Amino acid sequence: MNPDRSSQHKIITVVLVLVILAAIGVFVYRFRSPRVFVNRDLAVGLGQAVATETAKLLHDRGQIGIILAPVHEMEGQPEYDTRQAFFSALQQHPLIHIVATEVANTEPPIEYGLTRARLDKVLKEHPDIDGVVSFYGISQWDSRAPFELPRPDLKIIAVQSNPVPIKPYFARGALAVGIVRREIPAPNSATPRTPADWFAQNYQVFTVENYQSLPDEEAPQ
Repeated sequence: MNPDRSSQHKIITVVLVLVILAAIGVFVYRFRSPRVFVNRDLAVGLGQAVATETAKLLHDRGQIGIILAPVHEMEGQPEYDTRQAFFSALQQHPLIHIVATEVANTEPPIEYGLTRARLDKVLKEHPDIDGVVSFYGISQWDSRAPFELPRPDLKIIAVQSNPVPIKPYFARGALAVGIVRREIPAPNSATPRTPADWFAQNYQVFTVENYQSLPDEEAPQ
């Protein structure tokens, strides 16, 4: 074979391989899974705020149970950062003790967040508990018929990041603090620089004193 022709064949082969690789790269880039941006400052700010509201509600002492999301142990997930920030901030309140931990399940029967059944389970195991903190909100199933507290002195805090209505819980005295994700950032808010700034821009804290500003929901059918 002619040496020059052999060299040409090699060059053509290399060029074809490079073209194929480039085409594969373009295909992968165009059809790749979208990246999900995780705002760790916001997750940390949420955890710190929940700890602060818990301490205020319990006057810096008491026993609590917590309800966590199923992915709370997965590093890189916002729920993990929120949980870690909550634990860290709670160390500043050494007289508050976590005595019960429940993880919301995603397998049937699906029970997101705090349900009456999950609350009863915690109270059965810890009848003297002072409060329950649900990082997974109030169950969407129970929201159509809000439960009442079995003990009037029990304090419930719920982080609500979905549109499940919580106003009826306040009206029945079943919810002490609701931390609700804003649909749009707070108006006139400055550029967030700290976890606390991110929290203030993206969440609202509701209590028995201001829950009336929550939107009304349709009556249960």
